[in-house]
Amino acid sequence: MKELKKPHKLQIGDKVAVVSMSSGMLGEDFAKHELDLGLKRIKEFGLIPVVMPNALKGI
Repeated sequence: MKELKKPHKLQIGDKVAVVSMSSGMLGEDFAKHELDLGLKRIKEFGLIPVVMPNALKGI
């Protein structure tokens, strides 16, 4: 059996992609607070959030 390869642990300053469900609902006004909270939490870990274009397309 092959040994599983594990990714390296995230380090401070690493970039993290922010994606959304296929609906793209993070781009809707009613979900803005969730996006803002998620971005804040990612930054609190010392990571750099990168919002992918399709994450904000909206429903």
